Amino acid sequence: MRRVVILYILVLTFFSGEAQIWRQFQNGIETSPTAITTSDQLIATSHIVASKAGTRTYKINIWNGYYWQSLPLIETDSTGLIYSLQFYNKALYIAGKFSEANGLDSSKNIIRWSNRKYESVPQLWRKLNDFSRIDGMTVYGNTLLLHGPFVSTSSVNNGDNIVAFSGNAVAALPVNFGKGIDGNIYDINSDQEDFLVIGGRFTKVDGSVAKQIAYFTNNQWTRITNNSIIPSKLAVHKSDIFFYGNELGKSQRGFYRVDGTGIDTLSKGLQEVSKIYDIVIIDGTLYACGLFTLNDKLDDQHLIKFENEEWVPVQNGNLSGITKLVNFKNTLVSTGAFTYNSIFNLNHIAQYIENAGIASGSVFFDKDKNCIFNNRDEQLSSMMVRVSPGNLIIKPNDNGKFFTVLENGNYTFKIIPNKYWKASANCNDGEIDAVISKGEVNDSIHFAMLLEFGKPDLSIKLTSATGWTARNKKVNQYQISYSNVGSEDITETQVVLKLDGNLKNIQAKPAPSQITSDSIIWQVKELYVGESRQIQCEIEVDADDATKEVNLEASIPLQEGEEEGEDNTSGLQQILNDEDFEFRKQVFPNIGGDTAIIQETEDKIQYQISFSNYTTDTIRNVYVIDTIGLNHSMTYIKEIGASHNFSTQVYPGLPGTDIGIIIYTFNNINLPPNPTKNPEMIAASGYITFEIGLQSGLTEGTMLSNKAHVSFDYFNPEQTNWVYALVEEESVGIKHIEEKQLKLFPNPTHTLLNFELPKIKNALYRITAVSGEEVSNGTLEQNTLNVASYSSGIYFIEVIAEDVAYRAKFIKY
Repeated sequence: MRRVVILYILVLTFFSGEAQIWRQFQNGIETSPTAITTSDQLIATSHIVASKAGTRTYKINIWNGYYWQSLPLIETDSTGLIYSLQFYNKALYIAGKFSEANGLDSSKNIIRWSNRKYESVPQLWRKLNDFSRIDGMTVYGNTLLLHGPFVSTSSVNNGDNIVAFSGNAVAALPVNFGKGIDGNIYDINSDQEDFLVIGGRFTKVDGSVAKQIAYFTNNQWTRITNNSIIPSKLAVHKSDIFFYGNELGKSQRGFYRVDGTGIDTLSKGLQEVSKIYDIVIIDGTLYACGLFTLNDKLDDQHLIKFENEEWVPVQNGNLSGITKLVNFKNTLVSTGAFTYNSIFNLNHIAQYIENAGIASGSVFFDKDKNCIFNNRDEQLSSMMVRVSPGNLIIKPNDNGKFFTVLENGNYTFKIIPNKYWKASANCNDGEIDAVISKGEVNDSIHFAMLLEFGKPDLSIKLTSATGWTARNKKVNQYQISYSNVGSEDITETQVVLKLDGNLKNIQAKPAPSQITSDSIIWQVKELYVGESRQIQCEIEVDADDATKEVNLEASIPLQEGEEEGEDNTSGLQQILNDEDFEFRKQVFPNIGGDTAIIQETEDKIQYQISFSNYTTDTIRNVYVIDTIGLNHSMTYIKEIGASHNFSTQVYPGLPGTDIGIIIYTFNNINLPPNPTKNPEMIAASGYITFEIGLQSGLTEGTMLSNKAHVSFDYFNPEQTNWVYALVEEESVGIKHIEEKQLKLFPNPTHTLLNFELPKIKNALYRITAVSGEEVSNGTLEQNTLNVASYSSGIYFIEVIAEDVAYRAKFIKY
């Protein structure tokens, strides 16, 4: 069910030996966008997905820093065009030339995405209804500026060809802005609150002569009066103004800069300009895309920059097909017709990485033991690679290849082998030293792995859609996942699900081979090395006593010669609980509550994240985002159960830590709406169950805390509950941790925090900030803590004592 998508730096190599270093945005976007915009944290793109008789359909994608969210489709008239996107006042404005969008009233030429829906902007539409289009938008100060073929109105102080909007109404333009522009505006740009530049084909600004370009600052206009260059696109950085355009009456375009009230031509280094598509300024440097020939360069250049008063190539960035450039978090992002080279997908959007080198390698089964990958060998994707210094963890893609960007320096790459695998001692013995240099690709990091044959080993996992709870008198979903994790094919075996007396009306896919009074049996044939299979079960729980527990156990027989049998059985103990949940996280082993007890010797922990669609819409895509905490380890991540097909992305965290983010994406699962929270509608729910490694050396009293977020389609992520795991020296069976509210006073507090607790010994406490970061932990000596040194904010405290978890929230001022 699992498809792994690895986030890596794309390396495009050409016959010249030059490497191009671009970062992929997950799976990219479907086609070259018609418009793109950015905010501090987001990227939005629009593109055409269909053109039929009478309609044209657009799709809006939003990159939120971790994955793409697709907004509902926009249907316009058959010639509808989206020219411009702009984030403003917690909404995304979408403008261009269309008679209406999605049948909304008052939606000619502009709509906005706000509060999870498209809506018209009637206050603005009424002012612009008589005009053919909106050509562009920008944010200036606290207002949204729109330009197009408009004329002034008597009701507000807006000028010809330009309108200001406050989010609720058409707003007055700044004092001394005047009557507007006499002519056509092709672009407007603002880099700061008090600096606005306008370019186009016009002769007057506010009634006074201005030739093609003018800028407004310090509440007054500066007009360029002796200029025959028509700007097509502006780029502004502080008070620097760059643009590209052409002279009146000529088609040849060039690059220019405003110098006070004059215009400088920027041509040094350029031999020929065939096409210019876009310009942008990144950290004070002007970048341009198109088709260029530079002095002393034989190859066509598609991306260049103006540096030290001369146009030069962009090292490792000459990507063909770029048509749009934007600034995102002070880095260069390009979009266009590019999709992939012979190896890697870019899919129309990528981020340029300049001061870096690339480490490239692979992991493979070296069947002929010659240390070189060839046709007989097999690519391996399930083993992690650790990079030091920095403690970075890399997971190869489905082809066994991996790539990562690193600063210049010396690094050591070490393979983390799976069970029964080892690195070939004749090749590199699992550890490779490599030098990474700026702009270069080191493609020498290849791990030749050997398999210890003749080791039968089977594993099995039983999971439930409701975790450690079950719904009485209702159908519950279960999944059995079994795998051949050994090094020997299994010809025949069986899977057994043992039931207690509280279960009935059993349905399963695939159908069982045999059902007895207390067991369901599936005969299994030809289970090959590395193969995994799933069995889906729907079973009705029918307990006559609501205090009873449900007990199930899945097993697969120990094979002859199998040395370990711990993972040949998987039990599930559930309590009866009909509590509704929309988003929930659970930790195992557990039976009730949000806290589990784990032993010091444990090297992994199991979590489950569940979701239910209680909205009124069908949910197409679900995103589960889980944070890997300080006490977890990215060296081991294994999914053991899921309701639907999914893909996985693993984002590395801070250098020197194992902190990171796992994102499980469920695409096109179409969860039906269940607004009445009908528990029988199990198709409206889903889940993911996974194991993750633990840091070695966790000592008794260590408390792990964890939460997740779940996002439906274009909805904002919703947080799950917090879950906890307490490390004990020795644990027998599964402990039930009772949960109680902790009484605090004073709350808010500035210095001392007091709490009411029974007389207990060896109580452990842990305080975390609202971000989840641990602030303090230890053993309580008294019922008072001094929090004077804490920063002002919201905190959570948990006290564990005698199998009771006391929790509360407090405010430090």
